[in-house]
Amino acid sequence: MKKEWLLTIVSTLVTLLIAVVLIRIYVPGLVGAIPGQAVVKLDRKVPAFYESIFRNKDYASKKFLLNDPYTLVRAKPLMPPMQGMGPNDMLGFRNDRIPNVADIVVIGDSQTYGNNAPYKYNFPSLLEVYNADRYSSVYNMSTGGWGAVQYLYIALKARVFRPRVLIVAFYTGNDPLDSFRLVYGSDLWSALRPDKNLSVDMMPKVSYPVPQSEQWSVSFRDGVKTVFTPKLRLYSNQKNKVTRAGYRIMADAAKHIVDVYQSSQTKVIFTIIPTKELVYYFKLQQENLPLNKFYIQLVANEKSNIDYLKSKINLLKTANYIDLVAPLQKIALTRTQLYPADMNGHPTALGYAVIAKTLSTGISKLLPKRKKGLLALRTANNKTSYLFVRDGRYWVFSSKSVVKENGWDINAEIPLLDPRTILSLDNMGYIDR
Repeated sequence: MKKEWLLTIVSTLVTLLIAVVLIRIYVPGLVGAIPGQAVVKLDRKVPAFYESIFRNKDYASKKFLLNDPYTLVRAKPLMPPMQGMGPNDMLGFRNDRIPNVADIVVIGDSQTYGNNAPYKYNFPSLLEVYNADRYSSVYNMSTGGWGAVQYLYIALKARVFRPRVLIVAFYTGNDPLDSFRLVYGSDLWSALRPDKNLSVDMMPKVSYPVPQSEQWSVSFRDGVKTVFTPKLRLYSNQKNKVTRAGYRIMADAAKHIVDVYQSSQTKVIFTIIPTKELVYYFKLQQENLPLNKFYIQLVANEKSNIDYLKSKINLLKTANYIDLVAPLQKIALTRTQLYPADMNGHPTALGYAVIAKTLSTGISKLLPKRKKGLLALRTANNKTSYLFVRDGRYWVFSSKSVVKENGWDINAEIPLLDPRTILSLDNMGYIDR
């Protein structure tokens, strides 16, 4: 008899315990648990956000480029300005801040990052200067060592900034090989392989640093000096399966980027930055300087490759292409030091200015002019707020009567400011008198 009672009690307790557990799981509010406040274990499904952003290992690193599984490399975050590099923001991009929105997002490699020039004189920064009368805040999402695959990957992420204009700058000096290396060296990007019979082992063995015997020093009559490395740049412009695949990857990446922004209001612009060897081609001819065989082959192949990539981009109906080759070649004929006097292939500040001015001519019409003075803002609940806007800043009027007291006719037609734009302006507080 006692055993039967004991068995009944035990079974009842077990049933109650199971019931409480089930209620706690499915109806937590009934037993005092607050929904959504359960402790989350650290695993692959829920990444630790702050541990990734505030990674002390990254900040303490003495390397400029850090490893990354998706982009192969990424730049060190929060790096101060030093010798034509930096500053880098918390994401490792060359900006002094991370905005809520950006009117222009620029993606590229070290040519777009702006090696050689101070931050304010790389071409993305100059785009904002040359379009000061328009909404032209710029966010530079470029890193040295990147290629077309990284441009595509970052273009996907750049959507959060809701850009009016997205500029993607290819570079013929190494993008084909950089793109090939990542696509054929990582299974993450295997879908972008244009030829399944190729492998990363087929890449040419590039000599770097460039041997003295492969450096070609040139002094022009007007005093401009530089050093060419045509054999190095020829590696990314050879007529072989690897290079052709590299350019196909670049063309496919451009198409995918356009597809990503197809349904948005963003205008996609592509451009191609040439090697400095191609930039100085007409100047060398003008002075009848003898050309070595690597240079002659490089110029012929690079022009052909640019024509191929440009033709593929021009087939993309919603994209625009802006040519940089002709403007750079034209300025190169003058007494302008577009590149350093050594073998460095990155432009000087003067070279970046040519790129920025050329791009500005093409994109200025895509950027709305800045509004100023009294503006109206429609809020989510369909109410109207009145703002005074000037020099990238705004003040909010506390009431309609204050607007009138400051001399404006509240019944006149007042220009509207869209909610996206206000995110790019600095809030200076209220006007209450």
